[in-house]
Amino acid sequence: MPYLPDTTSLILFATANFLVLIVPGPAVMYTVTRSLDQGKRAGLMSVYGLALGTFPHALAVALGVVGLLASSVIAFDIMRYAGAGYLVYLGISRFRQRQAGQVTEARKPKTGMAAFWESFTVGVLNPKSVLFFFAFLPQFVDPSRGYPLIQILLLWLLSQVMAVGVGSAYALAAAWLRHLYLKRGGGSAAGNYFAGSVYVLLGLATALTGSRTR
Repeated sequence: MPYLPDTTSLILFATANFLVLIVPGPAVMYTVTRSLDQGKRAGLMSVYGLALGTFPHALAVALGVVGLLASSVIAFDIMRYAGAGYLVYLGISRFRQRQAGQVTEARKPKTGMAAFWESFTVGVLNPKSVLFFFAFLPQFVDPSRGYPLIQILLLWLLSQVMAVGVGSAYALAAAWLRHLYLKRGGGSAAGNYFAGSVYVLLGLATALTGSRTR
Protein backbone atom coordinates (compact mmCIF):
# COMPACT_ATOMS: atom_id res chain seq x y z
CA MET A 1 0.00 0.00 0.00
CA PRO A 2 1.60 3.32 -1.08
CA TYR A 3 0.54 5.25 2.04
CA LEU A 4 2.12 2.83 4.48
CA PRO A 5 5.58 3.56 5.90
CA ASP A 6 8.36 1.44 4.44
CA THR A 7 9.22 -1.94 5.93
CA THR A 8 12.20 -0.65 7.89
CA SER A 9 10.12 2.09 9.51
CA LEU A 10 7.38 -0.38 10.37
CA ILE A 11 9.88 -2.73 12.03
CA LEU A 12 11.39 0.15 14.02
CA PHE A 13 7.92 1.32 15.01
CA ALA A 14 6.81 -2.14 16.11
CA THR A 15 10.02 -2.72 18.07
CA ALA A 16 9.85 0.63 19.87
CA ASN A 17 6.16 0.18 20.59
CA PHE A 18 6.71 -3.32 21.99
CA LEU A 19 9.46 -2.11 24.31
CA VAL A 20 7.12 0.57 25.65
CA LEU A 21 4.28 -1.92 26.12
CA ILE A 22 6.13 -4.64 28.01
CA VAL A 23 7.28 -2.23 30.71
CA PRO A 24 4.49 -2.16 33.32
CA GLY A 25 2.94 1.29 33.41
CA PRO A 26 -0.40 2.81 34.48
CA ALA A 27 -2.35 0.93 31.80
CA VAL A 28 -0.88 -2.40 32.89
CA MET A 29 -1.52 -1.60 36.56
CA TYR A 30 -5.13 -0.72 35.73
CA THR A 31 -5.65 -3.91 33.69
CA VAL A 32 -4.01 -6.17 36.27
CA THR A 33 -6.08 -4.59 39.03
CA ARG A 34 -9.26 -5.17 37.05
CA SER A 35 -8.40 -8.83 36.55
CA LEU A 36 -7.44 -9.34 40.19
CA ASP A 37 -10.58 -7.58 41.33
CA GLN A 38 -13.23 -8.88 38.91
CA GLY A 39 -11.78 -11.74 36.94
CA LYS A 40 -10.62 -12.63 33.45
CA ARG A 41 -13.54 -11.26 31.46
CA ALA A 42 -13.42 -7.86 33.13
CA GLY A 43 -9.65 -7.73 32.65
CA LEU A 44 -9.82 -8.53 28.95
CA MET A 45 -12.69 -6.13 28.32
CA SER A 46 -10.66 -3.46 30.10
CA VAL A 47 -7.80 -4.08 27.68
CA TYR A 48 -10.15 -3.62 24.72
CA GLY A 49 -11.70 -0.50 26.25
CA LEU A 50 -8.35 1.14 26.93
CA ALA A 51 -7.18 0.39 23.39
CA LEU A 52 -10.26 1.81 21.70
CA GLY A 53 -10.19 4.80 24.04
CA THR A 54 -6.94 5.93 22.43
CA PHE A 55 -8.56 6.30 19.00
CA PRO A 56 -9.67 9.92 19.56
CA HIS A 57 -6.07 10.77 20.44
CA ALA A 58 -4.72 9.21 17.24
CA LEU A 59 -7.38 10.98 15.20
CA ALA A 60 -6.49 14.25 16.92
CA VAL A 61 -2.83 13.73 16.01
CA ALA A 62 -3.79 13.00 12.41
CA LEU A 63 -5.92 16.15 12.22
CA GLY A 64 -3.35 18.30 14.02
CA VAL A 65 -5.71 19.05 16.89
CA VAL A 66 -3.62 17.43 19.58
CA GLY A 67 -0.86 19.97 19.03
CA LEU A 68 -3.25 22.68 20.16
CA LEU A 69 -4.28 20.60 23.17
CA ALA A 70 -0.69 19.91 24.20
CA SER A 71 0.17 23.60 23.92
CA SER A 72 -2.91 24.79 25.80
CA VAL A 73 -2.45 24.73 29.57
CA ILE A 74 -6.17 25.08 30.27
CA ALA A 75 -7.31 22.39 27.81
CA PHE A 76 -4.65 19.95 28.96
CA ASP A 77 -5.44 20.56 32.63
CA ILE A 78 -9.16 20.02 32.05
CA MET A 79 -8.42 16.68 30.44
CA ARG A 80 -5.98 15.42 33.04
CA TYR A 81 -8.13 16.48 36.00
CA ALA A 82 -11.18 14.87 34.41
CA GLY A 83 -9.22 11.64 33.95
CA ALA A 84 -7.86 11.82 37.48
CA GLY A 85 -11.30 12.49 38.91
CA TYR A 86 -12.81 9.53 37.09
CA LEU A 87 -10.15 7.13 38.40
CA VAL A 88 -10.59 8.45 41.95
CA TYR A 89 -14.34 7.99 41.53
CA LEU A 90 -13.80 4.34 40.55
CA GLY A 91 -11.57 3.88 43.59
CA ILE A 92 -14.02 5.44 46.02
CA SER A 93 -16.79 3.29 44.54
CA ARG A 94 -14.79 0.21 45.48
CA PHE A 95 -14.22 1.48 49.03
CA ARG A 96 -17.93 2.11 49.53
CA GLN A 97 -18.76 -1.51 48.73
CA ARG A 98 -17.29 -2.77 51.97
CA GLN A 99 -20.11 -4.95 53.29
CA ALA A 100 -19.37 -8.60 52.58
CA GLY A 101 -22.43 -9.16 50.39
CA GLN A 102 -21.86 -6.00 48.38
CA VAL A 103 -18.20 -6.79 47.91
CA THR A 104 -18.85 -10.26 46.59
CA GLU A 105 -21.47 -9.00 44.14
CA ALA A 106 -19.39 -6.00 43.08
CA ARG A 107 -16.37 -8.10 42.28
CA LYS A 108 -18.32 -10.21 39.84
CA PRO A 109 -18.00 -8.95 36.26
CA LYS A 110 -21.71 -8.09 35.99
CA THR A 111 -21.37 -7.43 32.28
CA GLY A 112 -18.26 -7.31 30.18
CA MET A 113 -19.53 -4.08 28.63
CA ALA A 114 -19.55 -2.33 32.02
CA ALA A 115 -15.80 -2.94 32.36
CA PHE A 116 -15.33 -2.03 28.70
CA TRP A 117 -17.05 1.35 28.91
CA GLU A 118 -15.40 2.32 32.18
CA SER A 119 -12.02 1.48 30.67
CA PHE A 120 -12.87 3.26 27.43
CA THR A 121 -13.57 6.40 29.46
CA VAL A 122 -10.26 6.00 31.30
CA GLY A 123 -8.49 5.65 27.95
CA VAL A 124 -10.13 8.72 26.42
CA LEU A 125 -9.30 10.85 29.47
CA ASN A 126 -5.69 9.65 29.74
CA PRO A 127 -3.39 12.67 29.15
CA LYS A 128 -0.30 10.46 28.92
CA SER A 129 -1.79 8.85 25.84
CA VAL A 130 -2.21 12.26 24.21
CA LEU A 131 1.42 13.18 24.86
CA PHE A 132 2.69 9.76 23.76
CA PHE A 133 0.88 9.70 20.42
CA PHE A 134 1.74 13.33 19.72
CA ALA A 135 5.44 12.63 20.22
CA PHE A 136 5.59 9.08 18.82
CA LEU A 137 3.34 8.58 15.79
CA PRO A 138 4.47 11.48 13.56
CA GLN A 139 8.08 10.27 13.68
CA PHE A 140 7.16 7.29 11.51
CA VAL A 141 5.05 9.12 8.93
CA ASP A 142 6.61 9.42 5.47
CA PRO A 143 5.15 12.49 3.71
CA SER A 144 6.46 11.30 0.35
CA ARG A 145 4.03 8.37 0.46
CA GLY A 146 1.05 10.65 0.86
CA TYR A 147 -2.07 10.23 3.00
CA PRO A 148 -0.44 11.20 6.34
CA LEU A 149 -3.81 10.92 8.12
CA ILE A 150 -4.19 7.32 6.96
CA GLN A 151 -0.57 6.55 7.85
CA ILE A 152 -1.10 7.79 11.41
CA LEU A 153 -4.33 5.84 11.84
CA LEU A 154 -2.73 2.66 10.49
CA LEU A 155 0.22 3.09 12.85
CA TRP A 156 -2.25 3.62 15.71
CA LEU A 157 -4.07 0.43 14.70
CA LEU A 158 -0.83 -1.55 14.69
CA SER A 159 0.17 -0.13 18.07
CA GLN A 160 -3.18 -1.04 19.61
CA VAL A 161 -3.21 -4.55 18.18
CA MET A 162 0.11 -5.00 19.94
CA ALA A 163 -1.26 -3.31 23.07
CA VAL A 164 -4.20 -5.72 23.15
CA GLY A 165 -1.85 -8.68 22.83
CA VAL A 166 0.47 -7.56 25.62
CA GLY A 167 -2.37 -6.30 27.82
CA SER A 168 -4.29 -9.55 27.42
CA ALA A 169 -1.25 -11.51 28.57
CA TYR A 170 -1.07 -9.39 31.73
CA ALA A 171 -4.84 -9.70 32.26
CA LEU A 172 -4.80 -13.48 31.92
CA ALA A 173 -1.84 -13.82 34.27
CA ALA A 174 -3.57 -11.65 36.88
CA ALA A 175 -6.82 -13.60 36.48
CA TRP A 176 -4.91 -16.83 37.11
CA LEU A 177 -3.43 -15.38 40.30
CA ARG A 178 -6.92 -14.29 41.36
CA HIS A 179 -8.19 -17.82 40.82
CA LEU A 180 -5.44 -19.23 43.02
CA TYR A 181 -6.09 -16.61 45.69
CA LEU A 182 -9.83 -17.28 45.86
CA LYS A 183 -9.31 -21.04 45.66
CA ARG A 184 -7.18 -20.85 48.79
CA GLY A 185 -9.87 -18.94 50.65
CA GLY A 186 -8.64 -15.40 50.15
CA GLY A 187 -11.02 -12.71 51.40
CA SER A 188 -12.86 -10.56 48.87
CA ALA A 189 -12.87 -7.44 51.06
CA ALA A 190 -9.07 -7.18 50.95
CA GLY A 191 -9.16 -7.35 47.17
CA ASN A 192 -11.81 -4.68 47.08
CA TYR A 193 -9.72 -2.26 49.15
CA PHE A 194 -6.64 -3.10 47.07
CA ALA A 195 -8.45 -2.27 43.82
CA GLY A 196 -9.82 0.96 45.24
CA SER A 197 -6.37 2.02 46.43
CA VAL A 198 -4.81 1.36 43.02
CA TYR A 199 -7.49 3.35 41.20
CA VAL A 200 -7.06 6.30 43.57
CA LEU A 201 -3.26 6.22 43.22
CA LEU A 202 -3.57 6.08 39.43
CA GLY A 203 -5.91 9.04 39.64
CA LEU A 204 -3.38 11.03 41.67
CA ALA A 205 -0.64 10.09 39.21
CA THR A 206 -2.84 11.24 36.32
CA ALA A 207 -3.44 14.56 38.06
CA LEU A 208 0.32 15.10 38.15
CA THR A 209 0.87 14.15 34.50
CA GLY A 210 2.46 16.96 32.55
CA SER A 211 2.08 19.40 35.41
CA ARG A 212 4.00 22.54 34.66
CA THR A 213 5.65 25.14 36.80
CA ARG A 214 3.78 28.38 36.19
